[in-house]
Amino acid sequence: MALALLTVACWGVILLAPDALFWDDWVTEGGDIESLYNDLGIPWIGHVAAAISVVGPVAFKIIGVICAVVVALAARGIAARGLGLSPTQTWFAAALVVLLPFNIARVSVAVLSTYSISLAVFFLAWWLLVKAGPRRHARAAVASALFFASFTTASLLAFIAIPVAHLALLEIDRSRVLGKQLLGFVGRSWYLLATPVLFWSVRTAFFHPRGVYANYNNFVEWTWPLSQANVGAFLMVSAGAGGIVLLGVRAIMHQHQRVVDLTTAMIAGVGTIALAPVVWFLRGATSADAIIVIAIVAAAGIVIVVTALAATRSPRLPQRIGQSAFLASAGLVAFAIGALPYLLVGKIPEFVDWETRHQLLLPVGTALLAVAAVVAAGGPSAFRVVAIRVASAVTVGVSAAAVVVAGLMFVADWHKQVQIIDALRQMDDVRAASTVIVADDVDYLNFDSRQYRFYEPIGWLHAAYGDRTRFAIVDADIEAFVSGTFDSLIIEGVRYGFPDWDSDGGQIGVRIELDPQASWWDLLVGNPVIRVTSMTATLDTSREHPQ
Repeated sequence: MALALLTVACWGVILLAPDALFWDDWVTEGGDIESLYNDLGIPWIGHVAAAISVVGPVAFKIIGVICAVVVALAARGIAARGLGLSPTQTWFAAALVVLLPFNIARVSVAVLSTYSISLAVFFLAWWLLVKAGPRRHARAAVASALFFASFTTASLLAFIAIPVAHLALLEIDRSRVLGKQLLGFVGRSWYLLATPVLFWSVRTAFFHPRGVYANYNNFVEWTWPLSQANVGAFLMVSAGAGGIVLLGVRAIMHQHQRVVDLTTAMIAGVGTIALAPVVWFLRGATSADAIIVIAIVAAAGIVIVVTALAATRSPRLPQRIGQSAFLASAGLVAFAIGALPYLLVGKIPEFVDWETRHQLLLPVGTALLAVAAVVAAGGPSAFRVVAIRVASAVTVGVSAAAVVVAGLMFVADWHKQVQIIDALRQMDDVRAASTVIVADDVDYLNFDSRQYRFYEPIGWLHAAYGDRTRFAIVDADIEAFVSGTFDSLIIEGVRYGFPDWDSDGGQIGVRIELDPQASWWDLLVGNPVIRVTSMTATLDTSREHPQ
């Protein structure tokens, strides 16, 4: 109950702004939701989203919070099976899975409800799969159906390897010959293993993305010269994969002997550490998100190496060290598998506005690494027990605080948009214009200092005036518009909210400013502190755009 309440308290902050819209929410709010998801190649989600949208944006946010609770409770049940964790460690793992601020926009942004629902269904399937009790085959069949449904979010296709490995860990007797048992496991679980193949085959054959999404989630093209970002990302995962998997297999096979094989562990540790300079090269030394990833990767590799070196002095290590090595290797593999689908389509994990959605699966591996550290640091000492509890509480507290702060930033962002819309309603010169150029002088008040996408101001204009005759663009996108980058989007005027735009009509600019005496806190509580003024602006719309 405490875990569920904590989850609701943190992720539920966005309910302070129940009608809030961000990013692509403005597209779905004003257009044909079913058509959008048809073009994405997931028409079944379009029907669900259309039904939910009848209630309004708040329905998506409530569903997001409920899904977070499902993930938290399922994760706790999953962590309690076969990993040798105490109830406290199980709670700690589940709390990190649901609160680590990787996919920070998952509840606030309505269009991300697809990710949230898929993840919740996946975790529910995982829990059913490994749950103790009778009717194992019936539960596995239901789990397979749930896994199939969860694959609407394509990155989960690869991630099914983690619950399948978990089930194998529970069913395989590590004191017996491994090969025959693996063959028997595959024979018993063939339908589970076939689920992602079946889903991918059906979707590839019958549900292709189309229109502006025609190349959506295509694998990157491996041509010369190779993309530094994509190749570096691929190497980041593959460089240490062999050693990491070897360590995981070795730890599984010899955990009951409490022995960590030196050679295997050294290969895994050095391979893992080698990933750090790859990330440095990939993202740049000054990138904050790169530094975080580098720290996690390097620290994990160092832990493995130190554990291996300790084994040379004591061939029979404390059981917690073998358990920690197993959890760390499992965490690294889960982290790699969680990142790989996004890396293959050129999406680098990063903490930037709603790009964090590409980090949907990273909390699982990170939580396992954190629990591995807790297990390794344990012992009979009362001081260690207290220190571990304090460190665990601080880790969960910092994660929870990050989620709450992000939620408040979203609330303030929405209050700013509402005040902009209210100001626009009073501006007859903007009402008379056909093209509006937006200059946001206070974008630091937006969530993560984000820059508005062009369809967000278009949505404001519709909300202010009730028609769809105006096109809007932020000043930072003017060069891209003039160069023709927006041509393919202009074709989609119906979708993006300007079907009746007259490109030869009047033009005007608007500037968004903050009252000099006000602050972000005023915006958070809803005080009217945003000022919108009109100005002269010119945008070259005379050239012929495709029809």
